[in-house]
Amino acid sequence: MKEQDVRAVESLCRCGMDLEAILKCFPQFPRTEIEKIFLKIRRLTAASA
Repeated sequence: MKEQDVRAVESLCRCGMDLEAILKCFPQFPRTEIEKIFLKIRRLTAASA
């Protein structure tokens, strides 16, 4: 994934989209990469809440 793609996924995670919705938005990327980004952002946002 390009850096721009990673930032787009991170942005959707921060907006509160669930994992399945994000996976549908980016079917061309491996599920494992999206899950890793999703979990990282969820941990960061939970820590700041």
